[in-house]
Amino acid sequence: MHQARRALLLTCTALTLTTALWLSGNGKEQTPGDLATAAAHTVLGADAVLQRSTENARQVASASIQGCYTAPAGTTLRYRLDDHIEFQLHSQEGGAAQNGAMHTQAELTTTVLARRDEEVLARLDLTAVRFLGPDGNEVPADAVTHSFTAAAATPVHLRVRTDGTVLGLQFADGLDGDQRNFLRGTLLLATFPAPTTDAVRWESHGADTTGEFAARCTRLLAAAGEVAVQREKLRYLRMAAHDQVPQHELRGLATGTFRLELGWLATVTLDEHLTTALPVLDLRAITRRRSTIELVGTDMTRIDHDVAALWSGTTVDVAGDRESIGGHAEAAERSLWQQRLQGVTLATLLDRLREILGHEPLDAEALDGAFQQMQWLVRFDDQVATALGQMVGTRQLTGAIAATALSALGAAGTEAAQQTLAAVRADRTLDFDVRETATVSLLQLPAPAPKLMAGLAADADVEFDGQQGAMLVLGALAERAARLADGRSVATTLLAMERAAAQRNDLPTWLLAVGNMASAEVLGPASRYLDHADAAVRGAAFTALRRVPEAAAATLLVDRGLTDADPFVRQEAVRALGHRQEAAAAAALRQAATDDADPATRRTALRELARAATPGSDHRATIERAAATDRDETVRAFARELLQR
Repeated sequence: MHQARRALLLTCTALTLTTALWLSGNGKEQTPGDLATAAAHTVLGADAVLQRSTENARQVASASIQGCYTAPAGTTLRYRLDDHIEFQLHSQEGGAAQNGAMHTQAELTTTVLARRDEEVLARLDLTAVRFLGPDGNEVPADAVTHSFTAAAATPVHLRVRTDGTVLGLQFADGLDGDQRNFLRGTLLLATFPAPTTDAVRWESHGADTTGEFAARCTRLLAAAGEVAVQREKLRYLRMAAHDQVPQHELRGLATGTFRLELGWLATVTLDEHLTTALPVLDLRAITRRRSTIELVGTDMTRIDHDVAALWSGTTVDVAGDRESIGGHAEAAERSLWQQRLQGVTLATLLDRLREILGHEPLDAEALDGAFQQMQWLVRFDDQVATALGQMVGTRQLTGAIAATALSALGAAGTEAAQQTLAAVRADRTLDFDVRETATVSLLQLPAPAPKLMAGLAADADVEFDGQQGAMLVLGALAERAARLADGRSVATTLLAMERAAAQRNDLPTWLLAVGNMASAEVLGPASRYLDHADAAVRGAAFTALRRVPEAAAATLLVDRGLTDADPFVRQEAVRALGHRQEAAAAAALRQAATDDADPATRRTALRELARAATPGSDHRATIERAAATDRDETVRAFARELLQR
């Protein structure tokens, strides 16, 4: 199996990015503003608190606790809201692959409706919503902006504890997941954790449209009559579109200021970054959010709502990661591609592909454009999928153009496309590379059909040239298609292939396929082979642990993988640790990059550190030290190269 193809098979994972990229392009990034700096306060450290008298500290804390969410029913607070999100899909090798932004301005009204025990019921209303482009002008209206504007015209009811923990949201009937997440992401900016004890620092849990996160909160020095809290997100505990939380890094801060005479938030400033590692093709999703909420007026109003009904009304999760989203974006995308494909036929597109692939150097952007056109032709017309299958089967399409066509079928993912890929895979008269490309293309399917999975399972259990690829892809698709056509579990079917794999001396492939399931069921099979006499088997066993959700997997990689006598095995353990998010895994990578006796292993560790390194981070510092002080010149040179990327 070719090395590149094998690498893709071993690192495959589900990838779902549901970001509304209305404004894409390669414009120069705006200079970062001083949003957080303008409202930041001097941190009141623990030492400073201890120097104060105990009584004084308790009085300050008591006032803070009692004053943050004490506004009486009828209090109405009006805010000016500005929310700017920038998104980038980044390849370590190729740089920025795609970018976009979403800039929202609005007026927000919060009305306190009722209180009970330590809980508050409030109504949130958005008005004067505007969506802006990079030039500050409103973007042209489209289906998405119309949908979000319509959602903003509906009220949202909020249940929040007096420590700032949001307990639930109640949306108007009829809103879909996209609309709810737009409201959720915008309105939750106007909530913030509040102190409940005299502690200067404490940890809290929160939620947003990405998922659930842990955060560190710090009480700050503030003006008289105010309480300021700084929040630093530490890590996500659950993230949208991922069964296991992927490797990610959070940077930046948010600051909320409470005005005690009002008993509510007065301002919020936020400047936060999220970088998420996406194992497919070594991509990273980078998001920066800069937001401000500023109080502009207050009133008292009479409450005439049915408060009892609102208390008992159905609420939804605060986090938006379980919403069914993407509907409006998909509809807008389909409409756009219908317009783009006017006059484009399969014949003209194939001629264009031949022209692109026949030129050197290859125009990657033009190839991607033709690929996108082909996958959308397949989505719109089942006959296109059938025709491509026939041309591949009769060898009218070969080489790179056949590979492009098969990959487009996988990206389209329609029933006709899946049937065509299954037929190509089953045609043993075709060259191995063609059949294997069809197998690899299945990795793009969000919902593989049970019949297709049954075909993969059958091929994985029969010794022929396509067995390894079928087994690896079978494991990777297990989390998206848990059952075969006959009702058997994919995991059970794959685990039952262990004995046959051992008999034909192919345990490494079986272990890697099991590891591709990325579930708790991987831990037992992988652990059995960590002491195998064959280094290739041990290496595969450690690789299989890379995405196992249990923390025990990281422990095994550190305690046994990094101490294996064979450098090849240690390198496999290092690569696996690069996919883990535990603090112990990160520390072990830094130690391996410095202390391992094998230069190749140190280089491997440095490469993994570079995937998540940011300026000023411990990872970056380790790479810088290696560039200056490593005992091997090849390692020093490699570290310098990483620093320049």
